[in-house]
Amino acid sequence: MSTPVVHVALTDTPRTARELLLALGLRHLAVVDPSTGAVVGLVSDRELAEPRASRHLGSRPRTVAEFVRRCAPIVRPEVDTLTAVECMLDADADALIVADRSRVPLGIVTGHDLARVLARIHHDPRGG
Repeated sequence: MSTPVVHVALTDTPRTARELLLALGLRHLAVVDPSTGAVVGLVSDRELAEPRASRHLGSRPRTVAEFVRRCAPIVRPEVDTLTAVECMLDADADALIVADRSRVPLGIVTGHDLARVLARIHHDPRGG
């Protein structure tokens, strides 16, 4: 799991989110409701690379809310690795959010994180 979780608000611009991803070398950001701090989904470099992410909507700039994946799986910290993998597969997702009971984001688990776990198990099958 990548921690601390890096997030943007629904009201942020795609440009702000893209700059944050680039500056930190990340591919995913949690998206939170600015009024509650609760996670509502994920946004990735792929959504933000869409041409429409760079254009205005009429006279106002677009917001992250237009690009957020609200179907991203959200799990609690005590969920085991296998359940996390199953959640990602069921949602056809490449990442999931770990959040507390109030949906405050604690971290993001990506396919890359899970590959790291698999490699560790492969090198030490007794529990690595």
